[in-house]
Amino acid sequence: MYSLRKGAKAYGIDERMLRHKLLERGDISKSGKSGAITYHRYPSRATLQKLANETNGVLSGFDAANYLGLDIHLLRTFVVEGLIKKAGKMARNAPYFRREDLDAFLGRLYRQTRPDLESASDEVSLIAATPACQCSTLELLNLIFEHDIPLRSAAGADLRFNDFLISVERAKTAIGQSSAGAISMSEAAGKLGVDTATIRNLVNAGYLSAAPKAKRSSERWRVVDEASVAAFGEHYISAADLAHELRRDTANLCRELYKNGVEPLIFNGENRIIFRRRDVVGNN
Repeated sequence: MYSLRKGAKAYGIDERMLRHKLLERGDISKSGKSGAITYHRYPSRATLQKLANETNGVLSGFDAANYLGLDIHLLRTFVVEGLIKKAGKMARNAPYFRREDLDAFLGRLYRQTRPDLESASDEVSLIAATPACQCSTLELLNLIFEHDIPLRSAAGADLRFNDFLISVERAKTAIGQSSAGAISMSEAAGKLGVDTATIRNLVNAGYLSAAPKAKRSSERWRVVDEASVAAFGEHYISAADLAHELRRDTANLCRELYKNGVEPLIFNGENRIIFRRRDVVGNN
């Protein structure tokens, strides 16, 4: 018979995974807030071998991220959006993954590669493409799959996420950023010091103008007219940018402005994070 730690080491099982499996079986239990382990049955060789077979090819979240060559936060995003399947949860909702599901995700990217595709001068890795295209990695992946954008892969058998290469211009064309005067919602957000959801709400409320897009551009993407962003920025300022200029805490500054009767720009019923420049600049 083995303890949890010795059994995990002897049979090559992740210790957290073994703890999870033994808890499921009722062989052990955790007591109180301390999480101390109480053994009801010590795992036998047969039990450990059975669990080793069950967990073969199963990886913890951090091991899965390392296997894919991803940041753990990006892995979580892909899981939430359904791009990567998780096998289950351990203690504290920590996910675990099967290697075959991780390989399926990499295989989907590999099917986007074209062996006869020539290298482009603006070709970069998928991670490097996100700032170049002013979009998130998730948005870029959706774009690749939706528009069947071809990828190239670096040489080697064990390809990981960042071994796949994309032409920035191909991605921008699919987004619609190649249209004259059009910028992405992420770029507009950066210019105005807000998030993309706020930009979307400003477009819906008529404060910003959506830019026309080429017919072959993605329908899911919205691009913003750069001139309307510049014009908006001349008359309005975000709370974050104002706080940065004044070297103040954003939340405290907003409370002070509200207390002094300064009205924020209200749109979409609840957004109160933008102010008229005439009301705040030079008055604080």
